[in-house]
Amino acid sequence: MAKTRKKDILREIRELRHELSGRLDALEEHLGVSSSSRSKPITNSAPAAPSLPVEASTADKFTNAGFQLPTDRDVKVIIRPLHDLSMARIVEQALAETEGVENSNLRELRGDSATIDARVDEGVSLITSLRRKLPVAFDVTDSDKGSFTIALAQPVGQRTDGVAGPDAT
Repeated sequence: MAKTRKKDILREIRELRHELSGRLDALEEHLGVSSSSRSKPITNSAPAAPSLPVEASTADKFTNAGFQLPTDRDVKVIIRPLHDLSMARIVEQALAETEGVENSNLRELRGDSATIDARVDEGVSLITSLRRKLPVAFDVTDSDKGSFTIALAQPVGQRTDGVAGPDAT
């Protein structure tokens, strides 16, 4: 019985991942990222997610908030805060495995941040690729035409605030 429940949970996770990928693709399409430059979606047995309309106000909020998709050939990826140094290498490897990335190099580790330089073909969406390849979630906290900063999700056991923080008992 526990095995069946695990299978159901895994199926639901695959379906949610597929749905979120569809939403990200729709948002990128609306923002003008070419479909040929996006990473190929991971195929699974989940049904295709319906195409969701993206309101213009959502795209305006994205661009008006100062965020811009990187368009330069040389892109700087900053990870801040960096709670686990090994994650810098994992991000570097995910970039290196992205179609259209000529190279990626960990340039700097400083305090709680890392900087990775990547040489990218025109139209490649590094943010979308990282969302699909990284084993942890992240938020884009800053972005311009030549760089973007990501904040990787911190493991639940290490959080010191919020709902997932440790018990004070």
